[in-house]
Amino acid sequence: MGNDNNISILRHTFKYLVSKCTKRYIKFATMTATLSTTLLTVQPFVLGVSVSNIGQSLSLGLFWIVMYIVIGLFAGAANGASAYLALKSREEIGSDIARATFLATLNEPINHSETTASDLLHLFNKGKEGCHALIADLFATIVPYCIGLLLALILVSSRINILSGLAMAIIACSFFALNRSTAKQEQLSGRRLYAGFANVNSDIGRAHELKELIRCFAAQNFVTTMLEKHLAYNHRRVSRHGSLYFWKHIKLEVLQWLGLFVVIYAFYLGMNNESDVNRMGGVLTLVLSYFQIIGPITALSRANDRIAQALIAISPINELLSKAVHPAQTIPFSRGSVDQLILDKIRPRYTGHASGSPVSFTVNKGEVAFVTGRSGIGKTTLARTLAGFITPLSGTIFVSMNGSNYPLEEFSTEVLYVPQTDYVFAASLIDNVRLGAKDISDSTIQCAIADLQVDTVLKERGLTYRSWVGDRGMNWSGGQRRRIALCRALVRKPSIMILDEPTASLDPSTAAHVLIKFREHMRNGILIIITHDYTHGIATDKIIKIG
Repeated sequence: MGNDNNISILRHTFKYLVSKCTKRYIKFATMTATLSTTLLTVQPFVLGVSVSNIGQSLSLGLFWIVMYIVIGLFAGAANGASAYLALKSREEIGSDIARATFLATLNEPINHSETTASDLLHLFNKGKEGCHALIADLFATIVPYCIGLLLALILVSSRINILSGLAMAIIACSFFALNRSTAKQEQLSGRRLYAGFANVNSDIGRAHELKELIRCFAAQNFVTTMLEKHLAYNHRRVSRHGSLYFWKHIKLEVLQWLGLFVVIYAFYLGMNNESDVNRMGGVLTLVLSYFQIIGPITALSRANDRIAQALIAISPINELLSKAVHPAQTIPFSRGSVDQLILDKIRPRYTGHASGSPVSFTVNKGEVAFVTGRSGIGKTTLARTLAGFITPLSGTIFVSMNGSNYPLEEFSTEVLYVPQTDYVFAASLIDNVRLGAKDISDSTIQCAIADLQVDTVLKERGLTYRSWVGDRGMNWSGGQRRRIALCRALVRKPSIMILDEPTASLDPSTAAHVLIKFREHMRNGILIIITHDYTHGIATDKIIKIG
């Protein structure tokens, strides 16, 4: 069951996470590593031939010694190429993991998101490290080694004697059996170790996120105690994990040297009255081959551990990708074709429970509707439900066009929700408004900036539309950032627009001006405004009170 799950993780990783370019680098890295291993496997047999022939012909013996050196040089070159290609693969797969994590985060269902920012960064870093280990250990080490082992067994059996080849095969199988016998226990220990480090990562992220609250309530000792508990848990897990590997390596070392004795003994049993020179060449070849093939198995056991840890690290990234959703199929209606928005007994969802009483209302094309209610009643939750971010517990939402009703999710591309978040990116003002929409012209953006009086701010500061705005707009006031966020909506023309507290941080005159501009902008659509204050001088068609 565990092996099937590991294979599934590997298949999913290389199907969805790894690009074609990365796969090409991995393939060439594996091929060059295999070439290096093959040459190093053949090298001891070339040395054995040179020792056997040097007594008969000095020139022939020197020729095979030169061949031995040349093979070593080619093996070193292949190994260097493999290291370079493995490095390129690791860098490429780091980009693949970053891209996959980023897109999966954007596509993750908003109402089911359980991953914090610090957890997500931890997943990304561990996933990247895990893929690095897979490339370095699985493709550039274990695969070439297995091919080299098979070639060595064939050469030992054919060039020396079959008893030696059989003995070496039994020793190799014993190594693999010993590694496999502890694999399940090591994997369980590794998962616990991974979970412990994830807890520490969350503690650090929580300290950064809540440092103001912690200082206000002098809660440093409380959060420090939580961290110390997790560190103590990690200390115990590391000790147990290390103990497993210590005793396994002791067993591997004993098996390695005992195996050498068995292989040499098998060699002498299989001899057929060879000369002393041939006997010496055969023993030399056998010993070199043995350490060339059996010796690295101790290192391979560490590689096996890293691969197990890599699969543990990659697993959460695969889970994140499997939770990612793709946008629902939408119907390509023409803009402004919506006649009505109909809510029928909607019970919005808030942290898994119903929020407020069932809501029913209808808004017609060209109307402006204010949705009001006391604080905490669920106005924003209703807005996010209309935007499709939250699935209601009950009820239905339709749009009516030409006498027919359609589920709102089929029309999601024509619904624009403007949340209360006034985030400003580290980009120019015009790019902050455009947000990558290439169909929005510079002149349209400039008109929106003028309509919402952001141009006066630019003049006061001596800035232009192309001026750089710092990350989060730290040098801009809350009202100015709010107007930049509203400009993003004013340059787009959806059929349904939902503004959540659009006048927050604005003075009364500016707020009234902004609402008038949005009414003009949405005169051929439906405008819904979530607010606790509907006293502004704007002609409101409907006031919907919830709760």
